[in-house]
Amino acid sequence: MLNTIEMASWNNLRVLNPTNPPKYVISRKKEVQDRYNSHVKYLKSINKSTGDYIMETFVKDKDYHLCLNTFPYNCEDGIEHWLLWINPNTNIKLAHVEQILNKNFKKFVFFRNIIELQSVKSIVHYHVFVKEHNNNIHKL
Repeated sequence: MLNTIEMASWNNLRVLNPTNPPKYVISRKKEVQDRYNSHVKYLKSINKSTGDYIMETFVKDKDYHLCLNTFPYNCEDGIEHWLLWINPNTNIKLAHVEQILNKNFKKFVFFRNIIELQSVKSIVHYHVFVKEHNNNIHKL
């Protein structure tokens, strides 16, 4: 059984990275978790997987899609939770992921969840926690 933290602080997050992802659950606020559960239930009712929804709605024919998380983890004030979705038909390496994130963010940490914590296994995606943006973030 994995441990859970109710709210992620910058101190919790800043030690995480692609080679050191969390081995614990980071909770969502109750209202966010309720919205997430409703969304998943809706997708099931129309026989659509979460992965297909993300591909059709966000990634489409792009190599990747960087966006604020619609259902963010519960983080202390001043931390934004973003997602970087990688198109399964591309071969984006970790160095390119770092370039994308460095282009947009000044102070951030990122990781892929361990398999036990991945709710969308069909699309490689990174959780990005941002404290400070670069000036060109509006170009996304």
